[in-house]
Amino acid sequence: MTTAVRRPLPSGLTTVRVLLFAFAALSLIGGAGTLLSWGFYSTAVLAATFMFILLPGAAAFLLGLFLPRGGPLMFWLLILLCVFWILAAIGNAADGPKWLIQLCWPLLVLFFTTRKASRAHLLHR
Repeated sequence: MTTAVRRPLPSGLTTVRVLLFAFAALSLIGGAGTLLSWGFYSTAVLAATFMFILLPGAAAFLLGLFLPRGGPLMFWLLILLCVFWILAAIGNAADGPKWLIQLCWPLLVLFFTTRKASRAHLLHR
């Protein structure tokens, strides 16, 4: 019987996990605040809150939870989530300079995910 040896998570991926969990927490708080301030009566508000706030937060939480497992699927899901975040931030460019702050999340996650040690851990065979 063999046991799998667990490799330690590189520091870049530890940072990515912290960013993902922080985004998930802020997403939950932001979604709750949006629903409390706008109410649950509008289907458009419910759909937008779910699609653009709560769903990406849940995805970030699950990615942060399963990140230590690694694998190519985890790498590409992280990249896909970052692309979604970047497009959402650019879509908010008309709202003023806050889109630059929203753009920092995916750029930091992309930076730490694509570093050599992180890629080696995530893309191991």
